[in-house]
Amino acid sequence: MKLVAIAAVGLLSVQCSQEEEATPSSPSSGTQYVLALAADPDTIDGDGTSTSTISAVLTGDGSPIEDALLDFATIGGSVTPGVATTDSTGTATTVLMSDESSSGGLVSCAFGASAQDQAWVVFTPVTPDSGDTIGPLPPPSDTTGPASVLIYSVSDTVIYVAGSGHDETSMLTFTVLDSVGYPVNVPVDVDFDILGGPGGGEYLFPTSGTTQDSAALVSTYLNSGTISGPVRVVASVTGTTIQSNAIEVGIHGGPPVKEHLTVTTERLNIAGLCFYGKIDAITAFVFDQYANPVPPGTVVWFTSTYGNIYPGSGNTDPNGTVCGNDLISSNPLPPTGYLEVIGETVDGGGSIIADSTTVLFSGCTVLTLNPLSFSVPLSGSQTFTIFAGDALGHPVVGGSTIEISVSAGQVSVTGFEIPDALSGYTNYQFVLYNTHEPGDEPEFCTVMVTVTSENGNVAVAASGILQ
Repeated sequence: MKLVAIAAVGLLSVQCSQEEEATPSSPSSGTQYVLALAADPDTIDGDGTSTSTISAVLTGDGSPIEDALLDFATIGGSVTPGVATTDSTGTATTVLMSDESSSGGLVSCAFGASAQDQAWVVFTPVTPDSGDTIGPLPPPSDTTGPASVLIYSVSDTVIYVAGSGHDETSMLTFTVLDSVGYPVNVPVDVDFDILGGPGGGEYLFPTSGTTQDSAALVSTYLNSGTISGPVRVVASVTGTTIQSNAIEVGIHGGPPVKEHLTVTTERLNIAGLCFYGKIDAITAFVFDQYANPVPPGTVVWFTSTYGNIYPGSGNTDPNGTVCGNDLISSNPLPPTGYLEVIGETVDGGGSIIADSTTVLFSGCTVLTLNPLSFSVPLSGSQTFTIFAGDALGHPVVGGSTIEISVSAGQVSVTGFEIPDALSGYTNYQFVLYNTHEPGDEPEFCTVMVTVTSENGNVAVAASGILQ
């Protein structure tokens, strides 16, 4: 005897909803934040009215952070507003206004305690009568020597692993100030050190330098290695404990390589030959030749030999992962049930590389039980065989269950759970035992097998006598 679930291909109504991911207004633990400050222009008249726009860009794990609250402050001049919110590009701005008593404004910006940066703007004094500039004022003659080291600028907050074909260096510039906040007016030796990094051979060059010009600037270059991750760099006055805050630069991976491209689906088996609109989520993992995540935003596009994929492409996140694409059971359907999902991207040489994975569209549930009639002698047993699959011999979807119940006697197992699989897992056995004692009357017995599955719920019964 064979029982088949509803054979007609049904239409499954699918409703999709997506919750908007909230962006933080305060730092989140586990996120690597980088804040970069820039002044435009970096020299203004010290007349009490001239202004410079200060732009701050905040990123977290290499991506812009929106709706974050940044605090601005200055030594020299004034800033308005003192608190600003980043936009979709991670940018917030404030305006520095000069004063007539300072040689410059040292603007600082902070995102809580997670990220800080500074920018120096020179205030050029003007003559009271003509308004013509008379050149920068020198620092006070009684300067007390170096008292602090501040971050002046970072050319790139994100660089890429060596050999990637992208920027591999970032210029890091510091300024050395005296005890009253002026750039020192004598040369000062400064050492540069990496506090922490991924350990892939990244290095600084030079490892020391001497301050130059009226802003007391000194620079080094961070060079990437072969491993991605955050790097923290500090500058300190040689022979002292005077040290800057850490500059944080992210090293991102190189371009994709075929050997490190993986395409997979959430499930191996969906009921795609039984219902239209069944969904299987697709994920791609994309890494470079050193097993680093590729640069965020790397594009991967998807195709399939049967069914359809929506939206059909996606961009990698900071972990090298592409999510948000779905395989949908729809025409054309695979005659054998099997299809391939292919993900493609472009390697560093401009060639297309690909990986694929196999998916099964299984059909409606077919259930058989043998034998359908039986007679079990006293102290005897009867073995039953179950087939639970589809008309092509494929398994039904993972998570389907087979339940076994009897009205008399005892069975060796009361059920099975079917795993997510491309093949196999269609044939099962159990044993019915006659538990009568000598002298008991023969008893009618019903054996019921029930399959509960996305492919269709089906039941079959066998009947017989327990002697």
